[in-house]
Amino acid sequence: MTGLLCCVFRLRFLSVGLFLAGLLLSACESLPSPPPIPRPVEEMMQDFTLFTDPVSMLGERPPGSVKEAAEYYLQLFQPGDRLPRIFETTHIYDRTGTLLAEIFNEGRRTWAEIDRISPYLIDATIATEDSTFFFNFGIDARRIVGAAIQNAEAGEIVSGASTITMQTARTLFLLPTNRYNQSMERKSIELEMARQLSDRFSKAEILEIYLNLANYGHLAYGPEAASQVYFGKSAADLSQAEATLLAGIPQQPANLDLFTDFAAAKARQRVVLNLMVRHDYLQPEEADAIYRQPVRLNPRSDVTPSLTPHFTQFIEAELDRFLVGAHLVRVAAGGRWDSRRAGLEVTTT
Repeated sequence: MTGLLCCVFRLRFLSVGLFLAGLLLSACESLPSPPPIPRPVEEMMQDFTLFTDPVSMLGERPPGSVKEAAEYYLQLFQPGDRLPRIFETTHIYDRTGTLLAEIFNEGRRTWAEIDRISPYLIDATIATEDSTFFFNFGIDARRIVGAAIQNAEAGEIVSGASTITMQTARTLFLLPTNRYNQSMERKSIELEMARQLSDRFSKAEILEIYLNLANYGHLAYGPEAASQVYFGKSAADLSQAEATLLAGIPQQPANLDLFTDFAAAKARQRVVLNLMVRHDYLQPEEADAIYRQPVRLNPRSDVTPSLTPHFTQFIEAELDRFLVGAHLVRVAAGGRWDSRRAGLEVTTT
């Protein structure tokens, strides 16, 4: 599918990209002159205008919930074993509702709808990642031009310009090996996919996908799992201090894990709070007060809860046997079952 996208977008966008890059490079006296423009400007702009409503590669918006639509696109654009692409933690409870165990493969995730995510986390994320999110059409032209100028002056990639919608499109539609390719062709595909994503999903829906696919470190994906892992509470109940800590993690989840380097995470929180002040979410004194608020980490997060380990293993084996017999799951590579990533809620008798 990615190859087909390349064929559709290459001729249309590559020439426009070269032209824009040439204009930016020509402004930098220390850099060599750009190559000649291959076609008249008028013809190029006419071609670009005709492409503003292309034959869509995404088709109609998939039916179902936001999560189901995201899963559909991941299955379509990222081939491989037919496992659920959006893995979720399976929880096993006893008949009284007490959690006995969590079972998972890649990491923990419990999908949270947007109205179950703290508005503090939403505001902090938007201020940090894409301050014009609610006003742009998936692409922020000002940021793209600004980043291009910085990169041209530096002679290397020193600044990005990806909006939340562009980051979401990159995750949904590009293979992991292609997501950070800096070629003009890949960027052109990402821009067009972001535009088409904006046509099919509301801002709230795009934000829900983005947040739930985000890596918050410590094997926690999405705000609900991150809130439970770090603070032992739901994503809906995050304080401002907790939310601004989480909002800074996805940029470097391995380095900003709250358990392994809290000092680095606090330094990143300061950056998040400064951005919230810059974009009028907070007053400076409010940001300072939030930064000083104490945060209590969840002491049980390093160990997956398992109150009855032998019974839990028996339940997991029975669950696999039942689901495979009912043709509800398939065997994954390495012998793991889909039940470990299907987000099941299992109540024992």
